[in-house]
Amino acid sequence: MKIAILSDIHANLEAFERCEQFLGEIGDIEFTAILGDIVGYGADPVLCIDKAKEIAGVNIIGNHDAAVIGTSDITYFNMAARKAILWTRDQLNDEYCAFLKGLPYSESKYEILFTHGSPNDPKEWKYIFNWFDALDEFHGFDETVCFVGHSHVPGIFEESETIPHDAGPVQLDSAKKYIVNVGSIGQPRDGDPRLSFAVLDTTSRLLEIIRLEYDVEAARNKIIETGMPEYLGNRLLKGK
Repeated sequence: MKIAILSDIHANLEAFERCEQFLGEIGDIEFTAILGDIVGYGADPVLCIDKAKEIAGVNIIGNHDAAVIGTSDITYFNMAARKAILWTRDQLNDEYCAFLKGLPYSESKYEILFTHGSPNDPKEWKYIFNWFDALDEFHGFDETVCFVGHSHVPGIFEESETIPHDAGPVQLDSAKKYIVNVGSIGQPRDGDPRLSFAVLDTTSRLLEIIRLEYDVEAARNKIIETGMPEYLGNRLLKGK
């Protein structure tokens, strides 16, 4: 079975739709998981929630989702992020807020753990940028693979090494444990503006981090038109 794992959509409808189009072209994706932060930063929170509800078998809450519904403190957010949260709150009615409030912090399915930040303390929103960050997290799950997002930086980590994620499909060893950061659909931050997500074949255990171009200019312009800080739109152009 092939599964798609997406994270950090951040209300970027252009990126989300491009990813959905690609998955449709593949044609054999049987399950999709979204690892949180459906909203925040971008201009289309309502449409992105609608799409997440439609396509995902698992939806996880992220820190921006939690901030929008008031269950996570926004004082540690930078000024631009706080303004985006406040703007997003004004766009969502009770139905959409109830959906976000009902999302779990983690979920296990198909012997895979899905969470937003880290497996040990999913409510603490810890970042996994690199192998050193991942090293303390392997004892936090029993499954052989844990998928995370949150950092917006893709990476594949095994207990003894970092595995190159940009050289094509990676063969996972069933005797080892892995933490996979799938990067971000809506706001990549590794210097590459292309959206990022993962596809895993659970039978062959082949994993691939996929990068796709999308209409970044359209997403940028829509953010600016909302009156949110221009910085939030401009950073999409550089993937930072």
